[in-house]
Amino acid sequence: MTPLAVTGKDAWQLVNVFDALVGTVYGGRDFVTRILSGAASFTDPAMVRALEAFQGYAEYFSRFVSAVSMADSRAMFAAGRAAMFPGGSWELSGLQRAGMDGDIGVFSIPDHTGGPPPTWGYEDGSLGVSAASPHPKEAMALLRWMATPEFGQAFTDQLKQPSSVNGVTPHDPVLAQMVTNFTANPVPMMWVTDYFGVSSPAPYAALMNEVQKLLAGATTAQQAAAAIAQSVVEWNAQTR
Repeated sequence: MTPLAVTGKDAWQLVNVFDALVGTVYGGRDFVTRILSGAASFTDPAMVRALEAFQGYAEYFSRFVSAVSMADSRAMFAAGRAAMFPGGSWELSGLQRAGMDGDIGVFSIPDHTGGPPPTWGYEDGSLGVSAASPHPKEAMALLRWMATPEFGQAFTDQLKQPSSVNGVTPHDPVLAQMVTNFTANPVPMMWVTDYFGVSSPAPYAALMNEVQKLLAGATTAQQAAAAIAQSVVEWNAQTR
C-alpha cells in the first residue's frame, strides 16, 4: 500500500501537493502576508525547511514517482492501492465516478505548530461579458442567473464543486467537509493568486519545476529556494 498517491511527472499538481503537505512548515498565512508585503523572501529559512520537508515526504510517495502521471496517481488511489491522494476539490466527482463514492473522506494536514489545520484555496475562474458581444442584454441576463442561489446550488450538486454564490449548501458529505475545513482556516494559495501568475518565469512555474527536480534528486532545498526567489525578480521585471 502506497501511503500517498503523488505524481512527479505532471509538475502542476506538485504545487498543490506542496502546499497541502508542508505549507504550515513555511508559515502558512503569515508567510503569505509577509511575502506579499516584501517582508519575507523565498530564500528565508522557513521556505528552505519546507522544501527539505517535502523532499523527506518522498519516501511515502509512489515508487519511481518522477515517472508517475496524474492519471496514474488517480488510478492508484481509486483502485485502493494508495491510502491517500492529495488533491483539490475538483477531484471529487472524478473519484466518485471511478467507484469511490462512499469510500472516501477528506481532511486538512495538521499544522506542525499545533494550530488549527489550514486549507489552501483560490477562486479558479470568473465570468464576464465581452464588450463586443452581439447580444449584451441576453448575455447579462444569463450572467445574472448564474449568480442566483438556484444556479449555485445546481452547480454544487451536479459538479460536486464549492459555489461562489452565498447561501449554497453542499449536499455531498465529502464536499461539505471540504467547505467546512476551508471556512474554518482558509489560506490563499499564493502561487496562483495575487501577482504571481502561472506562466514562466512566475514563482508558480519555478516552484513546480524545482519541486520536480527535488524529487529527482537533481537539486537541493537551498538551490530550489534561490531559484524561486530569482523567479520573483524576473517576474517583477517582466510585469512592470
